[in-house]
Parts: sequence; C-alpha cells; structure tokens
Amino acid sequence: MSDKTLQVVQGLVLGPDGKPSVASGTAGDVMRRLIQCNMDVSCLRTNDILGDKDWEIIDTVVLEHARRRQVAVAELMRRNLVFRFSDGLSATVLEYVDMGVIGDATVSMSPRVRGDKSQINYVPRYMPLPLTFMDWDIDVRTLGASRRAGRPLDTTWAGRAADRVGEATENMLFNGSSTFTVESGVIYGLCDHPSRQPYHLTAAWDASGANPVRDVRLMKQLAVNAGFYGPYGVWTSGGYDVVLDDDYVRASTNNTAKTVRQRLLELRGIEFVQPCDFMPANTVVLVQLTPDVIRMVEGMPLQNLQWKTEGDLVLNMKVMQILVPQIRADQDGNCGVIHGHLA
Repeated sequence: MSDKTLQVVQGLVLGPDGKPSVASGTAGDVMRRLIQCNMDVSCLRTNDILGDKDWEIIDTVVLEHARRRQVAVAELMRRNLVFRFSDGLSATVLEYVDMGVIGDATVSMSPRVRGDKSQINYVPRYMPLPLTFMDWDIDVRTLGASRRAGRPLDTTWAGRAADRVGEATENMLFNGSSTFTVESGVIYGLCDHPSRQPYHLTAAWDASGANPVRDVRLMKQLAVNAGFYGPYGVWTSGGYDVVLDDDYVRASTNNTAKTVRQRLLELRGIEFVQPCDFMPANTVVLVQLTPDVIRMVEGMPLQNLQWKTEGDLVLNMKVMQILVPQIRADQDGNCGVIHGHLA
C-alpha cells in the first residue's frame, strides 16, 4: 500500500477500502491498532516490511505445520463439529446452557390433543477461552541478508512455533486444561471429563490376551445404552498404531489379509480409528461425533501476527489461535464419551 492511498479521518489512518490502516509510524502501538480496528487482529499484518510473497510463504508453512500436529482437532473441524464466532479476542469466556431431558413426543390421530409441554430446565455454564500461541522473530540483519542474496525467508522457526501451537491444542482436546477456571468452568478433555463413561480394557492392546474388536464393541454398547447411537470415532494411544496395522486375519487360500484397523472399521457406526500422540498410554476413547457431545470452539483462526521492537530493528511474530475443545453432557450426566483404560 503506497502513502498516496492513505487518508486520515478523526485520527485514524484509512486505506482505500475505508478501513483503518496500520502503515509504519501512523497507527500507534499494538493495543491502539487493535482498538481502532475493532479487535480485528488482521490489522497487525502489514506490508511495510514484509511483502505479499513473504506473508504467503510464512502462512503456508504455519498452516502446514499446525495441521500436521492437530490430527484429531482437524478431524472434528472437517466434520463441521466446530462453533465459530468472530470477536474471540474480546471474549475471555464462552457462556452456554445445559438443559435437562425433555419429555416424549405425542402420537395421536387428532391435532387437538395437547402435547407434552414439560418445562425444560436451562442451567448457564461457562468455559474459559485462552489464547494458544508461540513467539518468534526476524531481525533486520537476517531480513537484509535474505534479500541481498535473493533467497526466500528461512521459515524454520515459524514452522516450529506452529508445531507447538498445534501440539498444545491437540493435547488440550484429550487432557483438558485445569489452569484456567471461570465461574467454576474448566476446559475438560476426552480423558478427564467428569461425565465420561469408564470402560476397563480386556488387556493392553499390545499385550497377550488383548481383544481390540471386543473392547470397541462393548464400548459402543455402553454408548448405546446411554442413548448415544453414533456415528462414532475412535482414538487410541499413539503406541497402538503398530497394533492397528497388525494382521487380524492372515491371508490364506480362502481369504485375504485384514488388519485390526480394517476389522474395527467394519463395526457399524465406526467412522474412523486414529492413534494420537497426546493420549495417555493404554487408552482408547470412543466418541459420538455430534455437536451435543463434542465440538471445537474457535474464537480466532490460526494467525501469524507482527509488531516491531528494539527501535524497529526486530520484527516480532506470534503464531496464535483461540481454539478449545468443548466436551458436553446433559444435566443428568449423560455423555457420549466412553473412556477405555486398564483397570
């Protein structure tokens, strides 16, 4: 953006689209920029030092690395199990309601018959919305050397920062985070939610006597008994990946080879079976894949932000997102999460 495209209106520097611009030296400190832009963090991304091509390179690396480490989170979002809102930086807590079980539907030949109008009991709940981020920076000499040699920016640091952000979010999905508490609201994970249903595995899946297919069948039946009829996803400890790829049926003259993973996917209602690095050892979780059981809450999509310090000699970067899991149960404690572990 050239200086000719900027105009000043009531102290704000506006670009050609009429929105506040943050060209170097015109918009004040980071807090002022955000307030001027109604907390839109994209206003911290400018082209006064890094050009469009630089941002494209950085964004590509950040997104690729974060997705690589957010396997389970990406699966939920791919299935649209996500609640999004646009002003996450202005909100420190999500307020929602739990409700009790409603009555049965009425079956009648006449519409005059009064249906059940039992009062639904709504209870307000709260969940913290922390930021997940990792900082990195580029100093003026590194940037100058890159441009002098005609080389693209070294984005190794940006990629590793995105790795850590993705890992922290994935870990939160399974293990929660008790660090933040708002109005008794806590971020619970699949393995520590108080209403999850426990199940004792027959044996560790990598031990003698293990029966993964029987375990998943019984876990699914526990879900059905509680009124959760699928579809289901299954996550296992990362160490069980080799077990899932082991032969369940070995090839012979009458059949072809079949892995444990393939056999589990043949069970009705099982959509996927995925190992996860962030689950505790010897753990299997079966989850109903519906928003009343599990969803991600996204207040800010993954961003890479910038601001200058050290006399404008250092360009600070922050890979950041607001993305937290919400595991849900009704007021009677019914939850579509079955937590398999050793007795």
